[in-house]
Amino acid sequence: MKNLIFKIYELFLTRLCATVLLLLFLAAAAIAQNKGDSVFAFNAAKPNTEDQAAANYALNQFLIGMMNQYPCVDQLSDSDLAALIGLERMKELLGAEREGQTLDERLKEIAGAVGARYAISFTATTLPNGQMIISAVMFDTQTGKMIANRLEQSGSGKNKLDTAASVAKSLLQDLSNILKNKCEPHWTGTISYIWKKEKQKHDTTSVSGRGEALDNTTNVTESTRTVRGIEAVLQPMTQGFEGSVIMARVTHRYEQHDEYISKWSGSVLCRAPGQNSRWRKADGEHSKFKDERGEKTAVMPVSVYIRSDTGKFVINVHYPDLTAKWHSETKDAPAGGCQNPDPTIIIFDGEENFKGNYKELSGQIDPKNPTTLSGKEIKGDIETGQETWTWNLRLVTPNQKKALK
Repeated sequence: MKNLIFKIYELFLTRLCATVLLLLFLAAAAIAQNKGDSVFAFNAAKPNTEDQAAANYALNQFLIGMMNQYPCVDQLSDSDLAALIGLERMKELLGAEREGQTLDERLKEIAGAVGARYAISFTATTLPNGQMIISAVMFDTQTGKMIANRLEQSGSGKNKLDTAASVAKSLLQDLSNILKNKCEPHWTGTISYIWKKEKQKHDTTSVSGRGEALDNTTNVTESTRTVRGIEAVLQPMTQGFEGSVIMARVTHRYEQHDEYISKWSGSVLCRAPGQNSRWRKADGEHSKFKDERGEKTAVMPVSVYIRSDTGKFVINVHYPDLTAKWHSETKDAPAGGCQNPDPTIIIFDGEENFKGNYKELSGQIDPKNPTTLSGKEIKGDIETGQETWTWNLRLVTPNQKKALK
């Protein structure tokens, strides 16, 4: 009887494993079949100018049109990227235009940096007569070709904002035969998780008359800063999705900086041969520095679950393994005798591995706006460890109402 039960149980486990493998295979196939297009649009005009404001208006009109006309296309703007990873990191990611770099090369590089197929650059230039030229250029990273180029000039009864809106409208018309626009309902948007710890300490110690030193003061400064970030850009149409599981471009990054500096000042006893002993002013220092940085980007699953009975949502963001490289320096420059000895510097380099896993965020949906999940949550304090969640997701349905201007 026991052998029979064991065989039945063994058969059940075998079939269960086969069923699970089949479901995983079908899910992977379904995700692959759901792939579509992605667009990254950004403002390339000169910062803090009227040109930038006009180009930004054109960009915003374009994004509104994209949501209305092409809901089945992944879209990301420079403002979305800045909100996700910070303005300075966005500038670093997008980089600066290099000498001799063509516009095609520039757009391809930018699109590749954010994982988009299409890159669209909006810019504006004010002419000496006060009129303005506003343009938009779209580049396809797969074919390596410029596929749309719109340029209009204000004036002759058309103001700058009308010109900007006209450029956006014309570009949207150009895309009608390019972008795929069939899809099932899906979540899109960005999610950011940042864990940060910062601590600083400063001590001063003064001692009068001790052995080989006199009236010495020691200043010790210690600081540590650790940042671990997980940033996800959901790309359901580009990378695929299946139900509540959406594939995303996820960046896992780690930064740590430790610093210890001990500075000594006072008088040390000098005993030179054939001379009387004397006190001389001297300074010394002992310091340690360590910098560690690493970043890894991969396509990972993000799950968005919503319970219809309670209105609770749960978001799981998976992130990849990460290897961080570190560099440390230790310096000893002691004070002593009639002349300070030569300083010694010890340098080490190495790396540290961080395993990938997932982070979970939960909350309540807004019953008045159930197709949008957005918010910011901060827990803890900066000295012991503070975590910050920022999320901005929306449920895309092909038949949704048009966005308001």
